[in-house]
Amino acid sequence: MNELLEATEALAAFVVELERPLIPDDVWNRAKWIVADTIGVAIQGAGEEDVKHLAKRMTREGVSVVFHPGFKRVDCNSAAVINAVSICSQELDEGTRPTGHPALHVLPVALALAQSVHATGTEFLTSFIAGYELQYRIQRSAVLRPNIHPHGNLGNIGAIAAVGKLLRWTKQQLVEGMNAAAAFAMATSWKACTAGATIRNAYPAATAQMVLLVRDFVESGFTGYDGALGETYGELLGESIDFSLLTNGLGSSFGVMDNYFKFHAACALTHPVLDAVIDALGPRMQPGEYPCLVSSVKLDLATIARIDVRVLPRSMRLSQVAHPNPLSFKFSIPFAVATLLKHGDSGPARFRADVVEDEDLVRLQQLVQVIPMHEWVHRWPLEHPALVSIILKDGASLTGASSNPYGSQAGTINQADLAAKFNALTADLLSADEQGGLWNQVMNCEALKDMSNFPGL
Repeated sequence: MNELLEATEALAAFVVELERPLIPDDVWNRAKWIVADTIGVAIQGAGEEDVKHLAKRMTREGVSVVFHPGFKRVDCNSAAVINAVSICSQELDEGTRPTGHPALHVLPVALALAQSVHATGTEFLTSFIAGYELQYRIQRSAVLRPNIHPHGNLGNIGAIAAVGKLLRWTKQQLVEGMNAAAAFAMATSWKACTAGATIRNAYPAATAQMVLLVRDFVESGFTGYDGALGETYGELLGESIDFSLLTNGLGSSFGVMDNYFKFHAACALTHPVLDAVIDALGPRMQPGEYPCLVSSVKLDLATIARIDVRVLPRSMRLSQVAHPNPLSFKFSIPFAVATLLKHGDSGPARFRADVVEDEDLVRLQQLVQVIPMHEWVHRWPLEHPALVSIILKDGASLTGASSNPYGSQAGTINQADLAAKFNALTADLLSADEQGGLWNQVMNCEALKDMSNFPGL
């Protein structure tokens, strides 16, 4: 218990003491990439019908921006909720191994609150980096139980850290805030993902609501309890937690440098498989376009006899044929493989509701056999491997492999590809001038004296 208490206090002290001079330039700039990429995903998510209906229900005026057409301004809580759902709905938000999505949970809260309290751009990005760091460390330290989905729980700590940083909480307030936020973590299930239940897209929104409520509790004098992080993430939701990983290298290494960006519009567990399919068909990069990685060969689908997909055992939860709905499509390896083989890419349009009755996709999914490779377990999390063999009816086969998907923390990523993704996701909702203006504001956020003026379009 003493080790956990010391770690909790060290995390709180890190948040209190973190300021721009302590953040290396590469960390600062990488955080901007993450923010811009995540905002692009939010804007794309604004087009989902259920998200649009949700936004219409949340109309209380304020200064916090919603990334929907017109960039309307609502109260802090509503903006955080709507933006969180928008981001989560697309399966294109960044993440870190193992395993979760810090920006999804931290950014909606940090941005909405930064605007509400009129923080500067530097204060906003510092709070985002602080919150990201704490979620990253919780993810790295805790081993969640197999059926627990990492939305709506791991992010509680990161989001409350961003809140405390923006509100200039003391170390003790941050300790109370983390302990209280841990006590509210949800036991969210993977089954919602594979079934395609879109309540799953609201898990991060629940984190946003919860931590903003915890803000009121802490500032009213409510207390958490010592050891909450260990109990919640190491016993209740998790099987174990390594307290040393919470603080090792704290302040000298930063989680944002270990992130991955997503270029396939599906669960990250499908990404090495999709890269392996592209490898089998001849990979082709399209600089300045999205999707940037596509196949150069398009097979005659009628010639395919079967498709063998070898993956890490952790990916077997996505081995099922998809249910007939868009969210389930994104959490099915057979569907992801089928749609890539048919279309040559895996952008958002390939996972829409209008493909539910596509006969080619229904048939191709049945040809996919997903095989767990237990001997690969030691390669995770530094590698995320996959091997795909496409066996044709004439006996020939095409084989492709991936040790890490493009955009992973182990690979080389460039800003041009991220900008192309951002522009593709926002093209239907923003003009070219608005796209460039929004991107540039994020890249120069330290020039913003009052985040309530963001975005100034």
